Amino acid sequence: MAKVNSKKETETKKTTNNKKTLLLILIIVLCLSIGYAALTEKLSIIGDIWILHKELPPQGEFDVHWENINVTKGSNLQVSPAVISAPDQVNYSIHFNTPGQVFEFTVDAVNKGDYDAVSTNATKSPLTAEQSRYLTYTVLEEGAEPTAGKSLPVNDSVTYKVRVEFKRDITEEDLDLASNKTLDLSFLIPYEQV
Repeated sequence: MAKVNSKKETETKKTTNNKKTLLLILIIVLCLSIGYAALTEKLSIIGDIWILHKELPPQGEFDVHWENINVTKGSNLQVSPAVISAPDQVNYSIHFNTPGQVFEFTVDAVNKGDYDAVSTNATKSPLTAEQSRYLTYTVLEEGAEPTAGKSLPVNDSVTYKVRVEFKRDITEEDLDLASNKTLDLSFLIPYEQV
């Protein structure tokens, strides 16, 4: 009987040790995640534009946001105006009804924080093969494709141009494909503290 109790006690100690080890690993992962989150922000365009704010370090502020939106083509196509609805979000809604129509706007990513920032990998929602037959969608950073590693110093800005075009040279079949379609186009440009 004494050996059975001893075996149960050993199993209980192993289970307790395993739980403690698992809890310790969970706490370490949580701390690392919080530490990383304190040093990142993300900008995104989703037909809207989002900057996902993370926890800020206590000694300064990391503040990259959108300013200076300017519709340069197709303002008459807007169902609702392209606006900066919050420092971290641009919203727009457009309707095309004639091939060849273009909607285009520029918006500045501005660093008003206390830390220099650097862009990481930009992502843009891809058009399907079908959508590419009747639509083009581009986002340019200072006239070029956005790339990772571009610096955004404190009190500086970078201009992004968003362009959506209902292609002019399309077939009747392409026009039928495009009719009554709603598309959600997105763009994400994360910025991190350097």
